[in-house]
Amino acid sequence: PCPAEIVDTLPPCSQQCVPEFGPSTSTESFDLSVVASGLDSPRDLAFHPTPGIHLGNYSEGRTFHPTKGEELWVVNGNNHSISIVASLGTEYQTTISRRDRGYYHYMNNVTALAFNEVKSSNRLEAQDTFNFFAVCNDNLNDYIGAKEPNFFMGPTLYDTDVVNKRGKMNTVNRHGADCSDPADQCFFLHADMLHESPACVGIAHDPELLTAYGAVYWAFDTTGDRSGNGGQLVRFDFSQPHGPG
Repeated sequence: PCPAEIVDTLPPCSQQCVPEFGPSTSTESFDLSVVASGLDSPRDLAFHPTPGIHLGNYSEGRTFHPTKGEELWVVNGNNHSISIVASLGTEYQTTISRRDRGYYHYMNNVTALAFNEVKSSNRLEAQDTFNFFAVCNDNLNDYIGAKEPNFFMGPTLYDTDVVNKRGKMNTVNRHGADCSDPADQCFFLHADMLHESPACVGIAHDPELLTAYGAVYWAFDTTGDRSGNGGQLVRFDFSQPHGPG
């Protein structure tokens, strides 16, 4: 069974959880600091290979500093979004959350993400998916409970490059038009989606150099075989992504 089906059968936390800061009898003290805000059931994280290429210097009415520090992306399962921690570890650190305009399908209970970090692949510029990322979702495709589950779920691919691809609609506003106004709220617009892994809990990019677009990802789907036992490691090749929309 997938995780959503066994959640009620798990043992209580006292039998399976690990103390976050050691045993209650510990005499040690801890200094805590807020690393990021706005997280809601974070499931996975990854560093963006090119900090600033998505947010630029200004987005959604806010100023960012792309040359300061690294950029951490965190997927939030509970609100189907991604929190971007910009300028991590610097005085300019700030967090902004963003999700797909059709999050109820493309980011429904998102569990994992992975970037294409292969910078020098010698692929044609129009075919290189460097700076793209894929997410996978642990959901049977029920549109946030609005529809009967049909298992038509799988990894979703996105191009994060907004700075160098103005007008390409890698992000859109609430009306579905290109998010070109720096004051507008922006949403991701998927570049492609594949299916047949409705209970995906992990994903990784394959750095291979043989395919034309370099959009191969490996995902672990807990639905397993037809009997419902075990799980399956699935190789997804987006081949030629259809592009935003």
